Amino acid sequence: MQKITPEQKEKFFPNGITNGVTIEVYDFISSVLLRSRPDVDGWDGLKALAICEAIYESSWSNQAVQVKDVLEGKVEGYQKEINEYWGIDS
Repeated sequence: MQKITPEQKEKFFPNGITNGVTIEVYDFISSVLLRSRPDVDGWDGLKALAICEAIYESSWSNQAVQVKDVLEGKVEGYQKEINEYWGIDS
């Protein structure tokens, strides 16, 4: 932190915000207001979530699970029980 410029610090920690989720929300709102692309868009968020889901699916099935397969809906053993409970069609 001591080796970055004040401009870099403001870019990565706008208005002194240090909480990651708050920074993402700030970036999203700024992007909407300025009509610009956020640093992390919806697709990036979906991919990050798919990594977590692949870990759950891998643990549930005791097998390696590809993130690509989660994104394509090919793997849903862990998720199936949750979907059934909530009445969600996959």
